[in-house]
Amino acid sequence: MRTTVRIVSVALTVFMTAALACNAQYTQYPQHAPPRGTGFYVKGGVGPSLVQDTDLTSFPGSSGDREVQFDYGIRFDIGGGYQVTDWFAADFEIGFVNNSIDSIEGAVDEDAWVINIPFMLNAVFQCPRMGRFVPYIGVGAGFSSTILDVDEITIGSTTVFGGNESDVVLAFQGFAGFRYQIDNRWSIGMEYKYLATDDPSWEADSATFGGPDEHIRMDSLQTHSVIVGFTYSF
Repeated sequence: MRTTVRIVSVALTVFMTAALACNAQYTQYPQHAPPRGTGFYVKGGVGPSLVQDTDLTSFPGSSGDREVQFDYGIRFDIGGGYQVTDWFAADFEIGFVNNSIDSIEGAVDEDAWVINIPFMLNAVFQCPRMGRFVPYIGVGAGFSSTILDVDEITIGSTTVFGGNESDVVLAFQGFAGFRYQIDNRWSIGMEYKYLATDDPSWEADSATFGGPDEHIRMDSLQTHSVIVGFTYSF
């Protein structure tokens, strides 16, 4: 996990450095810069996601925390907003983040997925556009519908069979990336996103449980994604 974060950090540093260098070029030759302005825009993107290892803090018929590891998954985003100035924009987005569970400490069988559907309001800060490359950073807050989709999870004498449950939790994110301005309307880009949700809890209605607690609970879900996307300005 740390290796993945380091690779993403180095990649973003290289991208941002290149973007700033290109902007410097357009500062020297402003006649080559694309038009700039304010107004509404829509955006979308897709890319790989990885959920950081977390703990299963509650499972029917079981006690104690158990480490949960996830496979690589995928994230989709779509949204829109308003470019208030040449350095600030406010937008909203809806995402879909799907990761399967790779392993649960002490589990005999684990065949399940965790899906996050975040609804976020974002503040985006960018370098005033002096060229076709536009580096930016941002933060967001909102909530996420967190879904546990289970074929089967068996820990000890307890098995949770097929079904899915959802929980709505608070969510926060930070992101950084760049856009390349193709013309005065279309741009493409890449960004790194860090999404963190509050601790989700799901009912285990289909469990053959050995104790009074019929809930499955996890610690905060922290997801790292690299998104390739587009923006269309009106």
